[in-house]
Amino acid sequence: MDPALVREVSSYIMFGAYSVLALICIVQLIRLQIRLPQVCWNTAKLFHFLLILNSGIRLVTFLLLAINSLETSEAFEDTWWFFFLNSIPDTLFFSCYSVLISFWADIFHKATNQSHSFRRHFKTFLKVLNALLYIVHLGFVIDVGVDPAGPKNAFFAFDLYHGLFSAVAVIGFLMYGGRVFFLLRSFP
Repeated sequence: MDPALVREVSSYIMFGAYSVLALICIVQLIRLQIRLPQVCWNTAKLFHFLLILNSGIRLVTFLLLAINSLETSEAFEDTWWFFFLNSIPDTLFFSCYSVLISFWADIFHKATNQSHSFRRHFKTFLKVLNALLYIVHLGFVIDVGVDPAGPKNAFFAFDLYHGLFSAVAVIGFLMYGGRVFFLLRSFP
């Protein structure tokens, strides 16, 4: 089977999957807005908005890959904006995780009557961590635009970087997701 055809078909399939996911998140965000019009932004609305952004960028990336799969795509994939489109959803997904972890931490600390200052400091920590992740990500994008070796080196470095902040997300999930799970199991 022709590799270009396989790549084109798989790109269209992924485009369709991310389109459906984005549509589901848009519908859910609209439902949340109808149900809570007085609340400007809450955790659920922010979570769904980040998922819409993530899915939207992914579907554009896969559509561009499908369109360019018939031509030689190496020149297309060696651009700084393709690196950005292909890597920013990872950082956005971490932001989704941090919103979810913040929500779980808030539930846990309220249920156990722990100090309000810790919740405030934890949310500030997550905001600063997210800001740092986006600043470093911007540095990778600038490096790809300046360096002639471009995305080949940056993708490897970004994969290491992505592994590091994914490990932080896993620790947060295990720490607060597990605590909330066992806390909720203790209720009748």
